[in-house]
Formats: sequence, C-alpha cells, structure tokens
Amino acid sequence: MKKILAWRWTPWAALALAAVFPFLAATLDAQYLVRVGGVIGLFMILGLGLNFTLGYAGLFDLGFIAFYAIGAYTTAIAMRAGVPAPFALVLAVMVTVAARALLGLTILRLRGDYLAVVTMGFGEIARLTINNLDALTNGPKGIQLSPWRPLAFLSSDPNVQYYLLILLTVAAGA
Repeated sequence: MKKILAWRWTPWAALALAAVFPFLAATLDAQYLVRVGGVIGLFMILGLGLNFTLGYAGLFDLGFIAFYAIGAYTTAIAMRAGVPAPFALVLAVMVTVAARALLGLTILRLRGDYLAVVTMGFGEIARLTINNLDALTNGPKGIQLSPWRPLAFLSSDPNVQYYLLILLTVAAGA
C-alpha cells in the first residue's frame, strides 16, 4: 500500500517541474531548451489526440493530423484577417469539428484497414490542398503572424509564454 501512495504524487511533481522549467532555463540562458520543450509539448498534444482515437475509440485513423492542420490554418487565417486570437481559436475549433463530422458521416460504417486507407487519403487531400492554396495559406511556406502574447503577465519571453500555454493544454487534455 505504501508503494501505491508513493506514486500518487509523481504526476503532480512532474507537472510542477515542467511549470518551473522555463524560468530555470531563462536564468541559465538556455532558451533553446524552452523551445525544444514547447515542441515536445506540441507532440504530446498530438499523442493525446491519437491516444483518444486509437486507444479509447479503437479507430485506426491515419489522417487525424489533417484536423490539426485545419485548426492551425483556420486560426492563422482568421488572425490574419483581424479576428482577435481567442475568437480565432473558437472559430478553429468549430471549423475542425465540422470537418471531422463531415468526414465521420461519410465513413461511418468503415472499420479496420478500410478506415485507415480512407482517413490516410483524407490526410493527403488536406495536405495537398493546403500546399496548393498559395493565395490563402502561402503554400508550403505557411502563414507568418505577429506574435500573440497570451501570458505576458508571467514572462516577457515569448518562448516561455508559448511553453506555458502548451503545458496548460497538455495538462487539460491529460
């Protein structure tokens, strides 16, 4: 029983260490590590989504990354058009859910390998569409936006702000 109780604090300790990490890296002048931590956090968000789709739902979806791209490009296009960032994020969620529902209705009865092939095809269609819409998405170069500082009250460094925002998202999803 003592071993079980000893492991209960481990996730909280890891979360506390992850929250303090960017401030420690800033004192050590290791901003590169904060950027790497942010990229790791983004991959953790993708892993959480894949775990939900494959682990809990049991669906072999090879095109789930397309919805990540749809949400990201919807946010960027809306912000470039002058929509405030929080509203752009809500709009991105609505567009992504609509795209997912549309795909879900068309492949409702597919299972196994057939589902994998169709979703992989949708992912490729989304990638090619995004890459070829130069006027809207700037093609393979992507969209450059002015920095958004959601957590400016915690740190003046944008890398630390993005890291903490990603950490909050991972903690909320886990």
